[in-house]
Amino acid sequence: MIVKIFKNKKIYQYNAKDVFELDNKLKIKDFSKLEKTSEEEKIIINFKNDKENEILRLLVILSPIFITIFDNSTSLEFFKKNLEKSNFEYGLYPNFFENFSKEKYFKFYKSHDKIEDIILKEDESIDFKINYIEDKYLLALVALIEVIFSKYNRKNLIRYFKEIRNDIVINGRRSILANDIYAFYLSKYLVNWALDLMKIARYKDKNKYLYIDEIYKLTNNLKRPIKKSDVSEN
Repeated sequence: MIVKIFKNKKIYQYNAKDVFELDNKLKIKDFSKLEKTSEEEKIIINFKNDKENEILRLLVILSPIFITIFDNSTSLEFFKKNLEKSNFEYGLYPNFFENFSKEKYFKFYKSHDKIEDIILKEDESIDFKINYIEDKYLLALVALIEVIFSKYNRKNLIRYFKEIRNDIVINGRRSILANDIYAFYLSKYLVNWALDLMKIARYKDKNKYLYIDEIYKLTNNLKRPIKKSDVSEN
């Protein structure tokens, strides 16, 4: 796993085998690479896909949930800004499920910018981009991904979500764009799914759930990890 943190005009890159190692490295700022950047604050988590593309597809299904509960603003500004630049209607490549062709996918991105929050790379790894969040919430997200996306869990979840995956992906991302009562109810719908996923994680891996509990406490109270404007970082 590679985690890139874009903060204060710098990119801090961390290489870690799991959330526990990432936690240790974040605490002592043991980054493997440091670069200057002019890009906005954000985080990119890179992890391996599997041969059947199950990890990729499950991430696509769950992405509206992750985007919603880990948003650092009051109005999902990061996602909305990226959507304005996106190549696609909902900020996501539209053909990850039916008749997905990697050849067509990579061909498309040879002539288009990679704006979307989920990008499959030619080395079979996945970049997942979110807004900047504090370390404790980053660790919560990484732990949640590790537990939910483990082989046994992801197979069960893909089967479970098969009939409603389009509903979650399309309506979930649509709720981020809406500003009315429809958006309110769809947002609560995503929150309920998030809480269910975190309960599964608690049952499956109690050690990693210690990290996930940070976001569970916020989500359970309908709160988000709002960015603290007065927090500075060297």
